[in-house]
Amino acid sequence: MFINRIKSLLLAFCMLTMIFSGMIVNAKGEESIPQVEIIDNAEAEILNTDPSEHLGFGLDRIDDKEENIAEEEYIKFIEETSKSSDKYIVKYKNRDSKNESKIKRASKNAFNKGKTKKEKQKNERLKRLENVDESELEKFEIADDNSTANIQSPINFELKQNELIIPYDPEIDVNSLNCMPEIDVISVPESINSEDFVQEIMNESGDIIEYIQPDYIMELSANDTENIIDIEIDATDINDDEKITDNQEKASITNENNSEVDVNENNENKKENTTDITTQNHNNKPGSEPTPATSESTLEPIIETTETEQQEINSSIRSMSLSDDLQNAWAISRGDGITIAVIDTGIDIAHPDLIDHMINGWDFYNDKSEVYNPDLGMDQAHGTHVAGIIANAAPEAKIMPLKVFENGEASTSDIIKAIEYAKNNGAQIVNCSFGSTDNNQALKEAMKKSGLFFVCAAGNSRTNIDETPVYPAAFGLDNTISVAALNQDLGMSYFSNYGTENVDIATMGRNVESCFPNGQYGIMNGTSMSAAYVSAAAALILSIDYQKNLKETLKNTADKLSCLDGKVDNANKVSFYGAVSGEVNNEILQVTPEDDFNVNGYKRTIKEDWELFNSLETIQLDAGGSVTAYLKSDGSVWTMGYGISGQLGNGENVNSAYPVRAIGLSNIIQISVGETHCLALSSSGSVYAWGSNTNKQISASETSSINIPTQISLPVGNIKFVEAGSNNSFVSDGTTVYAWGQNNYGQLGVGHKLSVYYPEAVQNISNITYIDSFGKHTFFISGSKMLYACGSNNHSVLGNPDWGTITSPELVKEYVDKIATGNNHAVAIDTKGYVFTWGANLWGQAAGESALDVQTPQIVFSEDYVGDVKDVKAGSEHSIILSGDNTVITWGRNSGGQLGDGTKIDRARLLEVSGLSNIKMIAAGNGHTIAIEQNGTIWKWGQNPYGQFGNGTTQNSYSPNNEFKVKTLNTKISSGLSHTIMVNEDGTVSTWGNNLYGQLGDSTNTNSVNAVAVIGLNNIVEVTAGEYSSFALDKDGKVWAWGRNSWSMLGDKTDTDRNIPVKLQDLSNIVKISANHQHVLALDKDGNVYTWGVNPNGELGNGGYGADNHPVKINNIPNVIDISAGKNFSLAVDSTGTIWSWGNNNYCKMGIADSGNYPTPVKTTITGVNSVAAGENHSMATDQYGNVYTWGMNNDFGQLGTTTIINYTPQPQRLALTGINNIITKSNTSIAIDGDSVAYAWGKNNFGQLGIGIADAKGVVPTKISDTKFISISSSNESTYAINSAYNIYKWGFMPNSSISNYSSEQQGSCVPLDVPMASKFIQVDAKRNSVVALDQNGDVYTWGDGAYWDLGHVGPESCSYPQKVKGLPKIISVAKGENHTLAVDVNGKVWGWGKNSSCEVTQYASGNVSSPIEIRGIDNVKSISAGEGFSAAIKKDGTLWTWGNNQHGQLGLSTEGNVVTPTHVLSNVNQVTCGARFMLALVGETVYSWGNNDKGQLGDKTIIPHSSPTAISGNFKKISAGREHVLAISTNGELYSWGSSSVGQLGHNDKISKNIPTKVAAMTASVKDICAAYSHSLAVTTDGNLYTWGEGRSGQMGNGEKNTYRVPKLISSMSGIVSASGGYSFSVVRDNNGKLWSFGNDDYGQLGIKSNKPVSVNFKIDVLTPSENKVVKTINVKNNEDYIVNINAKNISNLMDQKFCVTYDASKLKVVDLICSTYEKENTIVDFTNGVAISSFTEGRIEFSNKKQIPNGKYFTGTINSIKFKSIYSGETTIELEY
Repeated sequence: MFINRIKSLLLAFCMLTMIFSGMIVNAKGEESIPQVEIIDNAEAEILNTDPSEHLGFGLDRIDDKEENIAEEEYIKFIEETSKSSDKYIVKYKNRDSKNESKIKRASKNAFNKGKTKKEKQKNERLKRLENVDESELEKFEIADDNSTANIQSPINFELKQNELIIPYDPEIDVNSLNCMPEIDVISVPESINSEDFVQEIMNESGDIIEYIQPDYIMELSANDTENIIDIEIDATDINDDEKITDNQEKASITNENNSEVDVNENNENKKENTTDITTQNHNNKPGSEPTPATSESTLEPIIETTETEQQEINSSIRSMSLSDDLQNAWAISRGDGITIAVIDTGIDIAHPDLIDHMINGWDFYNDKSEVYNPDLGMDQAHGTHVAGIIANAAPEAKIMPLKVFENGEASTSDIIKAIEYAKNNGAQIVNCSFGSTDNNQALKEAMKKSGLFFVCAAGNSRTNIDETPVYPAAFGLDNTISVAALNQDLGMSYFSNYGTENVDIATMGRNVESCFPNGQYGIMNGTSMSAAYVSAAAALILSIDYQKNLKETLKNTADKLSCLDGKVDNANKVSFYGAVSGEVNNEILQVTPEDDFNVNGYKRTIKEDWELFNSLETIQLDAGGSVTAYLKSDGSVWTMGYGISGQLGNGENVNSAYPVRAIGLSNIIQISVGETHCLALSSSGSVYAWGSNTNKQISASETSSINIPTQISLPVGNIKFVEAGSNNSFVSDGTTVYAWGQNNYGQLGVGHKLSVYYPEAVQNISNITYIDSFGKHTFFISGSKMLYACGSNNHSVLGNPDWGTITSPELVKEYVDKIATGNNHAVAIDTKGYVFTWGANLWGQAAGESALDVQTPQIVFSEDYVGDVKDVKAGSEHSIILSGDNTVITWGRNSGGQLGDGTKIDRARLLEVSGLSNIKMIAAGNGHTIAIEQNGTIWKWGQNPYGQFGNGTTQNSYSPNNEFKVKTLNTKISSGLSHTIMVNEDGTVSTWGNNLYGQLGDSTNTNSVNAVAVIGLNNIVEVTAGEYSSFALDKDGKVWAWGRNSWSMLGDKTDTDRNIPVKLQDLSNIVKISANHQHVLALDKDGNVYTWGVNPNGELGNGGYGADNHPVKINNIPNVIDISAGKNFSLAVDSTGTIWSWGNNNYCKMGIADSGNYPTPVKTTITGVNSVAAGENHSMATDQYGNVYTWGMNNDFGQLGTTTIINYTPQPQRLALTGINNIITKSNTSIAIDGDSVAYAWGKNNFGQLGIGIADAKGVVPTKISDTKFISISSSNESTYAINSAYNIYKWGFMPNSSISNYSSEQQGSCVPLDVPMASKFIQVDAKRNSVVALDQNGDVYTWGDGAYWDLGHVGPESCSYPQKVKGLPKIISVAKGENHTLAVDVNGKVWGWGKNSSCEVTQYASGNVSSPIEIRGIDNVKSISAGEGFSAAIKKDGTLWTWGNNQHGQLGLSTEGNVVTPTHVLSNVNQVTCGARFMLALVGETVYSWGNNDKGQLGDKTIIPHSSPTAISGNFKKISAGREHVLAISTNGELYSWGSSSVGQLGHNDKISKNIPTKVAAMTASVKDICAAYSHSLAVTTDGNLYTWGEGRSGQMGNGEKNTYRVPKLISSMSGIVSASGGYSFSVVRDNNGKLWSFGNDDYGQLGIKSNKPVSVNFKIDVLTPSENKVVKTINVKNNEDYIVNINAKNISNLMDQKFCVTYDASKLKVVDLICSTYEKENTIVDFTNGVAISSFTEGRIEFSNKKQIPNGKYFTGTINSIKFKSIYSGETTIELEY
């Protein structure tokens, strides 16, 4: 018998647990389900059966002498391997007797495939047996032919519980689940490859199998958290009929943060347990009749409630108070006669609050009747707590405990068995507080067919399960209901999953008090708690109406809460009273709970948090990776640094440069920071973990990261200390160390190199007091000061050069007191205080004399240091010690300054860190170092890219610093409708843009494209712009205003426009100003708000609708901390974080639901806010943690930044942004800047004003603008300005300084020239098709427009709407644009090309499009180039012409047919070449030669016959330009000629007749110096710099403000100083004498270059003003019935008071509309404005006036003196004359 056991033992070794690619395979053999993890739940207790009697083992007989293997070792091995097989669920289409044989054949075939693998693993696993001589192992041989596929439990073969085992042995029958007889569960040992087995099953039985799926593992709802408390209850004082009120005394909780306190297990006030439940009959096996408990409970459990507002609906007794709701429901039903099955962990059935509610259940995990094991303790807290809630809320219902979970996991097959048990034993409702992302078909069918009602927790991963389903909650069956969690104020719990499709209802799930194991009580959080309440509600319903549809009833009778809209189906919250009364409620209750994004509810600013952090004494300091953690004296944990994997524990997955408090932790006594996760140990011995879980270093959960501290289930309690390794974890109870996580090098010390998902005991050591693990290795120190190590021995890091990889700890050194290890080195202190080092020494980290490894521990000697050390730490490659005199010594790698010596130089020498003394603690992360003085001062140095210093920066420091910076971003730049204001670094102010009303403040009314200085302002700290006005705040709290004042916007008690700033006398001690459109807000240091300006919507908040021309205090808002002016409404935040709003509330932008105007401030329900920003129809806010919230209008541009476009909402929507310091909006564009000066934008984007590199009309979600650090941003409706940290100015969006009104958004273009405001000075520009290439004076090339053929050279086919530099080019001297490719010549005469290459027009050495510039081989010494449609031409410095590319029409001038792949010589002595679409012309001396296509006469040779030979044509010319089918030429005397196609008049001859010879353009009388023949229009530049255009003009490419076609050249009067011109299909680009480009026409591909969707650096300069003429006569062309404004401007005038002005005009042609346009009213008679314009005389045809503007002595006035508006009553020319 015993020999047979040995045989079983050896076979079992081949069947250890494996992870495989789980799948459901249908009858076609197709995979449909992703990878999962499978474990086996087989029993490991009974040893009274001989396995060989039941299983067909084919073991060779071994000698009796092998029985020297100890019985206890056999038992130990059996226990270790009892769960070593994978399990599959097989569903048959129909069952028959042939199934068994087919399964056997499939198993054997699969087993034989795994034979090689099995043999390879056999010896390695057998070696793990202790007391077995290694030489004897060769005697053990496993015969493959008779091996078994059935090792579900090697020791329990009685198949008591319908275990579904498909064996090889034909004597064993196949069993199935009783509840689903068409299903088998098959255990597949590791010796069989799982995928092979599944495939063989399908090969053998595909005709009878419907599907195969893994026996999926389910998990308890993740992150259900718990805290132990002590609740004192006198059961005799509570009767069933007594009402439990909200303010009833329920518990003594000594810590407001739900801290753990001592539990009084002998509490005298607990109800005495008079019934010994252990003596009851609880042995009902599955399938047997239930034996319910009979005793009645006299205890009403406690219900946790808070004081929330009770709301009455339809005169019912509905209540929002949970306790009142239950009391009202209990008057109708108490759940009598109903049984709720709780499928969960074990449940403390003897708990005084549960004993009278329990009936018999079963433990399916261990297959026994006892459902509770007192020794497992808190591992059974979940089920006990859930049962306590149900017993509380349904006091007469019974509870059936069904244990399937242990270590937080359960198999699908066990859950299906539990469902069968529940059905067979009388349960009607099943509570399911578990889930998985696996779409578990078998479980779904079992639930559906059972007829039971399932209440399913939605899960706690803060996930939308509509998008990422969690099952069974998302099964969506008629008999399932899924439940989300609420807080006690009815707000959604921060952890709860949500989804309007897959979450049916919500109820309390936060801080719920209930039962804990061993008679204790505690608090838990999670949707599991919520599900328990809903299970109770279902029981109350069913108790009074057994026929009710539970799901429909619960949902139809639920309360509808506004705060659940968009999170839960129909915003449902459980109403217990509604459920039992049947009262249907469809009214939405407006509920605005506290925001729940920080579990502890902190409402402090970053600075206040820092002050709190600093006020608490640091008990322990630790660092790992790029994270620093502090354990504080109150037991809290604070973290900072890298948080992408949630390792900061603050509920977010973002970095933080400030200290953040880990959520939910208190009474912590030790912390440990690993590479990507953290551990914390509480005073009760509980362990919490958070961060990355990719290697299961936190739990076996599939969750990849956990951002909230989660309690870990451990096999033992009373943990003494913890250690977080790189990707693994260790805990010790003082005797045994347990480890789990990554183990690929044996670094866990558990005797193998397999990953460990559950805590496993470390071998060979005990009584361990200290652990340090890093990367691939781990060190342990025992109580006897012995140092052990395991893992990889790379670089001899384990301290013994003879070792390889060690999987069990081995002794390294004796008498070691402390150890620290880095990536591949170690530093230790012995009991005498001496330091030893060993391992890698490449950077000197082991203090070795060379870069070679230090192979064994060597004592560190130095003239500066020896011995007497208190502590030692190691970074990745540097070392740090705390010496006996409390100084810090470092050595090793120093690339980031981590040694703190002010350099980045590595060193092996030990040196003291200068400036540090009285240090008490040290810590080292990978590349940063922390030290704390005795007085609490924190010093940081080294690398800080993620903010691991916690000092508010992300800057590295090469020496210790103790700074803390809270970034305060003053608004340094602001934009009005068409002007911008900027605060300079020296406190002065500059402005640019429109200046019609003096809003530039430079004492003029002249527009300026360059920045001008605002007169008289210094020490300015903030600016804000209204629509046409400007405001500045100085450091003394004074406000200055200038610009338009006709609407009282300036607040100076006048309505006079100001073009120089005026100080507002009524304001002082102002700290913030905000202007928008036509009203202004100001905030003083005492929290008072002042308003002035227009008020048609009540936006001033003064109680009425009248305007105020001076600041008026708003009296009913207390202690305001922030303000913002929207277009026609206002926002303010008070000191409690509550928002007040007033003005227009269309689209709910004020944060209240009712639309209309509100002239008095209204207190909203939006709280927890510290800053606001108001836009045109939406609002934004931030809280102190930098979270961003938006509300109001969203349907047009996505300005709320939410993933779903909703019309509008008054409810704040939280965005996926954190750490935000500043928010900006004025119109429909929203911008946020974080603490690292990174900017994000969303909303309106029709001109690219978001700057996010996308040209869409809107940006729905916040997107990073660029990597540039911006300190201030201002956005108008079309463009955005910003200042970066170097004080450079950037702009994006609508780029021209011209008025936006010239651009048609609907038709994508402009009929007038718009400047392309590039900082570069351009020397050449060329356009073809829909794109442009330009060359600047620095030799840089820029392209923009349509990039479909990659011809922009930006490594992609995307269009570009603003000039972008082409990378990869040397200095360029000439450029040319072809139809679909681009050429450039560098200073060395080499040609570069990119774009379409179908005809080798770029190069023969590349196929397809060429995405970036490449040098064209075969030609050099080039001076100029030209490009056509698929062909290229170049002129060498010797005057020879070379061509290549497409020659289909002879356009290369060569007789060769087809493509010419290399540049080929054509002509000599060539001055210029130009390429048309399919023809070419060259200028040799003064003679033009032409060749190629000639169907329109474009060759000018008097024929329309094409030819490939260059042919001279008549005439003497000095410049030529070829368009698509027409040519322009300048004769040697400057006259203009044209020939070719004239389909739309592009030849300029006032007809549409084509010409085949050069023909003079008679209408062009001026001398011409530059020409461009575009696609079907033409441009000419005269020697005096004027621009003429003609031809096709329907897209505005004429540039004259119209969309007409002209057959003769037309002067563009608005342009002057033009030197060259170019044009494409339907647009034009010209260059002026300043190197500036102007564009006009179609812009559908961004070819005008005036819209940038990325930030562009722009340079401004102050204009130098020059005197104007003394007399002006202006002749203008007017059209009948159109308006004209005549501006009378002056420059450098020192005295206006004595000047008289007279304007004369022809009254028969013009009629005066307004004598003074700068005022709000229309003046048409004599009028006198103080310090303004005075009309002294007005008769038809003559206007006399003066301007009383006072100009200070020594100053000069430049600007508009007056503007007069006329209406024409005539069409034609007329003259206006100014005299003075």
